[in-house]
Amino acid sequence: MKLWAWQSVLLGGDKICFFRWRTPRYGTEQFWHGLIPHHGNPANRYKELLHFSSELSKVQNILENAEINSRIAIIYDIDSLWALEHQPQSLQGFSYIGIAKLFTEAFRLLGHTLDIVSSSGNFEKYELIVFPSQFVADEDISRRLRTYIENGGKVILGPRSGVKERDNSVVNQSLPGVFQDLAGICINDYDPVGSRQNSKVSVSGCNLDKVKVAGIADIIDPEIGTDILLTYQGIWYSGKAAATIKKKNDGCCLYLGTLFEAKEMSIFLINSGLINRRIKEMPENVEIFELQCPNEDVVAILNYSSTEKIVELEKRSFDIFNASIIEDEIKIPAYDIKLIKSIQEQ
Repeated sequence: MKLWAWQSVLLGGDKICFFRWRTPRYGTEQFWHGLIPHHGNPANRYKELLHFSSELSKVQNILENAEINSRIAIIYDIDSLWALEHQPQSLQGFSYIGIAKLFTEAFRLLGHTLDIVSSSGNFEKYELIVFPSQFVADEDISRRLRTYIENGGKVILGPRSGVKERDNSVVNQSLPGVFQDLAGICINDYDPVGSRQNSKVSVSGCNLDKVKVAGIADIIDPEIGTDILLTYQGIWYSGKAAATIKKKNDGCCLYLGTLFEAKEMSIFLINSGLINRRIKEMPENVEIFELQCPNEDVVAILNYSSTEKIVELEKRSFDIFNASIIEDEIKIPAYDIKLIKSIQEQ
């Protein structure tokens, strides 16, 4: 209960209401439990509320007017989602939501907070934006991405991007359609490889060695000036590019033509040079919120697990609740939270 309340606070809640106070002894909601049990005496849930209130009072001034400071956004495009649901591009291993979840988990493993932004929204404030599969696209989004990249932004385009126009017609040009110039590539063929379990296709590069892929394999021909990051193995298009990057000043466009597991994706993202690791090793069922506060930046680490988790940090930090220095790792009890801030080294 305390963890849910903290999550609501971190996501912008100004007022947290607990329903209900006492569990009713009569009526149809007898087992709709409240803070106080049927017998009317304070017990575990009430104690948990007191604990939450005590923690919140310690940091209320710090967190007032705080905002989640995500530097990465996943771009959500409803037209692409619907189009791929109507016309699946592979029997298994490829779906719009599935790709979005894959990237979300990969970034979580690296300790990054994400925002979800509409494809028609403003993504200028982000350092890196990810399109799971921009299957449906037009010149407007291509123009906006060109401006974003020229201003130093970094873009990841997922597989099967630029296939259709907004009227649902397939583009009359090589793929990835309107993104061809931005990505600096040409795609004339692709392979629906299906599930990872049955896949015979693998990729290598960026510290990955013969990693099995799933879902789809866009077969990429890079243009001059576009660098190859991954290549395929194990099939007739062995040696062909599976992922490429085209740089423009401080910005770039990375095209990822296939999919693999989140752990491997996190390794790829680090070695592609797009982002840095914020956490040495992120445990399962642990989430991080980067908070921009009026006077200092704070990191919230939430443990959704029933067991204690240990999070290894990249640098010395300060535990706000306990007012203590953390050298290299922090222990987070089950269903609990830690608030930390970086220590500025002299």
